[in-house]
Amino acid sequence: GVILFDPRVVWPIEETVTDSGGTPVINKCGHSFMKERMRKENALFAGEASGHYYFRRNFYTDNGFIPFLLVLEHLCETDSSLSTWVRELRERFPVSGEINFEFQPMEQVFDALDAVRDEMGSEAGGEFVVEAPVDGLSVRFVEGKKNRLWRFNLRQSNTEPFLRLNVEARQDEDLLKRQTSVIAQVVEQAGGNRVTPFRWESRLKPRTGGES
Repeated sequence: GVILFDPRVVWPIEETVTDSGGTPVINKCGHSFMKERMRKENALFAGEASGHYYFRRNFYTDNGFIPFLLVLEHLCETDSSLSTWVRELRERFPVSGEINFEFQPMEQVFDALDAVRDEMGSEAGGEFVVEAPVDGLSVRFVEGKKNRLWRFNLRQSNTEPFLRLNVEARQDEDLLKRQTSVIAQVVEQAGGNRVTPFRWESRLKPRTGGES
């Protein structure tokens, strides 16, 4: 059946759904968009990177208890731990986590998106494919140095004055960190104030000019 998910984290979901005989479909973030598309596609399940999960058999209602119980069931059946399961997954598909940039005024968001698009033409990035514009700008790098693969989604928040960045890679944590920093720098130079520390930072560094 059809499984819906948002463009923030894609590769591990696509692989799992395809291997299970399902049809992975990327959809716009937000419960109203997910529920509408689920009914249209008669989807079995939909999940968002923000922790919202919807089941057709549960009337498309957002429910976190069902996935929690399913995870516990899986851990019991496989006699494994959550930390081991997550560690193995993150080693195969390292992710940046969602990084937020605040804009004042919000019109600068479009300048930032244009700046990132321009950056995509750099030689260091490798060959890339721009995904269908489901929610923001999503780009997959299919070739690069040593054929390293990585991907990112940069989207405007539906509810806050933020531009949100998510980056993922395949078995290359260093590549993930490097490319996340490159995109973040472009967004900041276009007027974005990064309000989320990188996962590998303990805290944000103070901005120049005495700002925090």
